[in-house]
Amino acid sequence: LGTLRHYQLAYDLLKTNPLTNASTNASTNASTNTSTNVSTNASTNTSTNTTTTNTTRTIIVLHGLLGSRSNFKTPAKKILETLQTKTKDQWQAIMIDIRGHGDSTLQPTTEQLNDDTNNDNTIVKNPPPPHSIKTAGDDVYDTVMRATAGSGAEVVIGHSLGGKVALRYLERTINISQGDGGGMRVPENVFVLDSIPGAVDRGKATGEKDSVMGVIEAVSSIETPIPSKKDLVRTLVEEKGISQGVAMWMTTNLRKSNGSDKGFDFTFDIPIAKDLFSSFGETDYFPFLKSLSSSAYVPRVPPPCTVHLVLATKNTGWKSFESEVNDLQGEGGGKGNVKVHKIDA
Repeated sequence: LGTLRHYQLAYDLLKTNPLTNASTNASTNASTNTSTNVSTNASTNTSTNTTTTNTTRTIIVLHGLLGSRSNFKTPAKKILETLQTKTKDQWQAIMIDIRGHGDSTLQPTTEQLNDDTNNDNTIVKNPPPPHSIKTAGDDVYDTVMRATAGSGAEVVIGHSLGGKVALRYLERTINISQGDGGGMRVPENVFVLDSIPGAVDRGKATGEKDSVMGVIEAVSSIETPIPSKKDLVRTLVEEKGISQGVAMWMTTNLRKSNGSDKGFDFTFDIPIAKDLFSSFGETDYFPFLKSLSSSAYVPRVPPPCTVHLVLATKNTGWKSFESEVNDLQGEGGGKGNVKVHKIDA
């Protein structure tokens, strides 16, 4: 369900991968405290320190299924530190809760609903169905459009579910720029971290205790509010057969139960998570990636985007897509605008 090693690779690649128009002179007083928490359908609440940089550049960070933006604050900060010292520009990370997750599941307060002068700063409840990779990606596009005043992002990083959502975001930015030349810039680098781009047989994901569907089914059967984090771990491990590591990770996706002095609720909406997982399995982005790897692809609006497809070799799901990956990889680790990276994880 998640590993920081994917983010470590993204960090290492960004240290060596050139960014268009990025100066190699480091800014000695660049701020690293520029992480922006943005919920889907909510505007940015940016916290940055003033620097002598010329502009603000943006990274989008997208979490995996059943996670939230808070899962990756530490790796996002580390990546920001790298970019701040590599360029003269100020950087911010927009960490988004995908629909059905984190603060994107919260109901608006009465004050927020009645505040006609500050609508962009409200946190609204989940948008209506369908809940799919396409609609989640479009949520991200609309959120980033508002958060960056239409300028967009230079870097997008998505893990698992977030990886496919990142590809939808990229697809939309390319389609709009190739159409009338409007919309936001096409990102220069997109990191897809252990997210299988192809259509996945969800039937193979059932029955295994730590499979995505296995975890969804386990948490679906747990009554809330949950008395304590220790109780959640005990129930998942002893009663549901979930591994200790995954059970411990699930405790990071709890919030105090609304209207209760004791207990916790999950930070995700289970029915929406199921819909998104179903859509994940049905959505195939290999044809899109193949078009980007083709020499025939010439972006209308520069710079071209490089998609970094990061594979965890211990993820058995990739075995069904060896030919597609090999086609993208070629002989030099990638073709055209697609690069393939493999890690032992």
